[in-house]
Amino acid sequence: MMRYTLLKEYLKEDFWIMPATPKYLDSGIPYITSKNIRNGSIDYNNVNYISEEDYLSISKNRPINVGDILISMIGTLGETAVVKKNDGNFYGQNMFLIRLDENKIDMNYFLHYFRSEFVKKQLLGKQNKSTQSYLKANHIEELKIPIYSLEDQRKISIKLSNIQQLINIKKNQIESLNKLIKSQFVEMFQNGNFEKEELGKLCDVRDGTHDSPKYLDESEFKFITSKNIINNDIDFSGAKFISKQDYDKFNIRSKVNYGDILMPMVGTIGNPVIVNIPNEEIDFAIKNVALIKFLEDSKVINIYVKNLLNSDYFENAIFQNKRGGTQKFIALSDIRKLEIEVPPIELQNKFARIVKLVDSQKCECRESLKKLEEMQSALMQEYFG
Repeated sequence: MMRYTLLKEYLKEDFWIMPATPKYLDSGIPYITSKNIRNGSIDYNNVNYISEEDYLSISKNRPINVGDILISMIGTLGETAVVKKNDGNFYGQNMFLIRLDENKIDMNYFLHYFRSEFVKKQLLGKQNKSTQSYLKANHIEELKIPIYSLEDQRKISIKLSNIQQLINIKKNQIESLNKLIKSQFVEMFQNGNFEKEELGKLCDVRDGTHDSPKYLDESEFKFITSKNIINNDIDFSGAKFISKQDYDKFNIRSKVNYGDILMPMVGTIGNPVIVNIPNEEIDFAIKNVALIKFLEDSKVINIYVKNLLNSDYFENAIFQNKRGGTQKFIALSDIRKLEIEVPPIELQNKFARIVKLVDSQKCECRESLKKLEEMQSALMQEYFG
């Protein structure tokens, strides 16, 4: 049976970093917050700056040293970053700093532990909420942590680091294949000087319902919005459920079929996906999503249009047409009026054949990635509970 203790037993020192907000400058010493702690390091994009005088004053009693671990405590919770030598001088607020007792706990073991579902679940149960989620010092100090010897910690760390390295390799392979498709698209179509037509005249361009249905706890019919279209796929894991009556009503306007393109219109604009689900298995309706359908005699094919909408051309076009204040959106009329180049259908089909070959390799990579992530999850469960 696994034995646990409290994390504070492994800490040499810990403290909040939350001084009074100093005066910001256009340049100087970087001043970060919780939002700058991500993916294991400090992201210096979108930081404020303070004077060296203020930096020396506020860091005097609670300095940040190389090897310290910073934890985000407000907003996005529980992200960690290890302070490195090349981070240079910086300070910040809304973070918690811990210093590990290296005689009791291995640094890499701790980082794997802290990124585990075991810790995430504990933090989820501890967090306080006001206008945004936040943690307190005791929420970190009183986290349960399995008791292992230093030798066992290092063995666990090596296993988890190796599998993470393999996961990263697979992710990089998938990203390289995505870049290959984009570069092939540019090579074949960017300088073609093809005739142009409005997308709405080449395809049937619609959008989903504008109504908000009554959601059900469970149903065989799902409701998809812009937030469900991520990572070049439709994510059904967070989809809400609707009645068959609403499903039928919404699909009078916007029935989705195999081969159609779906593209978010609200929030994150773009990121189109081709529907690869057989018609008889499509069990969802859409809202805040553009639906692009292709006619039998259409002069463009879905793979060409999808990659065009993923290109710099579309990104530049939406900067001119996107609307909204707190939440960005692009109007259906603007999508219909997009002027796109129409290459010869033979050239489009040639590109489609290349994409299908690359997609088959991506599919193999995704399958390998899925198995590796399942293995990682099983090991995390075994080691941390």
